[in-house]
Amino acid sequence: MKKLIALCVLSATSAYAATTYLAPTTGNFDLRQWKITLPTADSSGGAAEIMPDEIMAGYSSKYFYLDSNGKMTFWVPINGSNLATTDNSSYPRSELREMIGDNARDDWNWEGHHTMQACLWVAQVPMTKKVIIGQIHSYNNPLIKLQWENGSVYSLTKRQENGVNGDIKTLLAAPGTNKFCYTIDSNAGVLNVSVDGGKKSTYDYVVGDPNWKNQRFYFKAGAYCQEKIGYETTAGAIEHYPNLTSRYLEQATGVQWIWGADLANYPTDGTWAWRANTDSRGQIYSTENSPTAVLLGGDRDHGAAAGSRASHWSNYVWASNWHIGCRFACDHLELV
Repeated sequence: MKKLIALCVLSATSAYAATTYLAPTTGNFDLRQWKITLPTADSSGGAAEIMPDEIMAGYSSKYFYLDSNGKMTFWVPINGSNLATTDNSSYPRSELREMIGDNARDDWNWEGHHTMQACLWVAQVPMTKKVIIGQIHSYNNPLIKLQWENGSVYSLTKRQENGVNGDIKTLLAAPGTNKFCYTIDSNAGVLNVSVDGGKKSTYDYVVGDPNWKNQRFYFKAGAYCQEKIGYETTAGAIEHYPNLTSRYLEQATGVQWIWGADLANYPTDGTWAWRANTDSRGQIYSTENSPTAVLLGGDRDHGAAAGSRASHWSNYVWASNWHIGCRFACDHLELV
């Protein structure tokens, strides 16, 4: 059984980067069988890795450290210099990978009984509101990913070893930013995943696809952000590229404003608080004048400002006005 107790998973904000970095091994963590992949580049340009002997010798950095309360902390920036991802991913991570103490890879097959448990909270995430906090991975695909998504925790179980037919997505709990504990357990080909001893996701993966019997597996745990490098500066203060063009590059006509897909925290005030700015329809925990949503295209009253790439970022998401429109889509009608 692999146990990681009291993890503190942090993601995508400089506000949580400490100024001093205590080594996690000075706390209650046995990391002799783990290496860590970092969001920063090594000398070859790939994601840097710190091996078990280096970790046990006292490694720490702003990406992986023990905070003042004794919590092991993972931090993953989205913007900045010298960032990198692993070869088969577009997303950065600060994530432990199961190993053997002599720095060789640790892997196991479906026949044994293998368990990983961890307690953690997610302090902050980037715009997608998604971070992978635990995995069982094979050399081809992840068998199971445990994902924190906008306050809820889901298990994403791969149906088939080759990755086709998508994932089985199961809602397990909704802890928000509160502490929770999870268990990922593989026993003779049966996968069980649960959060705080509640609802369980169960899947007999070697029955679902016998090809899993040919794979070797290992655990992963930490902060694997589901956001590409460069999309955001800090969580809660969105900066789109280039120069506030919509991330989704939506075309607009310039005749009527239309809502885009992007949200922002309007940076007038960096203080987070409950704010009664919804016209008596509930309060929002945000910075002042937030959240706002992008309007695209302009309208006939905006003259030179209008155009297919025009964008307006200061409107609340519930705003309505005669110059704000919408778009609809339907299937083609085939006349027989």
